[in-house]
Amino acid sequence: MDDVEKAVDECIRLGGKPEIEEKILYGTHKLKIVHCDFGKFKIKFSPWFVSHANEIVLMSPDEFLSKVPKSPWSPDITEMKKRKIKELIDKGVSLEPIFLDIDRKTGKVLEHEGRHRMMVLKEMGVKKVPVFIFYK
Repeated sequence: MDDVEKAVDECIRLGGKPEIEEKILYGTHKLKIVHCDFGKFKIKFSPWFVSHANEIVLMSPDEFLSKVPKSPWSPDITEMKKRKIKELIDKGVSLEPIFLDIDRKTGKVLEHEGRHRMMVLKEMGVKKVPVFIFYK
């Protein structure tokens, strides 16, 4: 099974509907991206992310937000970021993958991406969101 097929399978396993986009890079190189549609939102299931993540789990926005530090941005900047994300979702644009890098020994979150996306999805009433987990 290649990485694109694995991304499609993972999207379906997590309850999404996969859409494959093919882009031409540098004239001849083809890049395939899997957009996973969960109804209220879409997330890119990059074949690289899917093949390198230790696991992909469904996590509530509250659970994700409890694991990561509070936003270092001022409330104005946070609201601006959230508005931009909501506009993208409303246009049907796929969100970038949400992930956690977790220390294998301590379980502590080392790095993350997706705090503002999760805030918006929580406000939209989304109950579960795919999160890519990488153990370091």
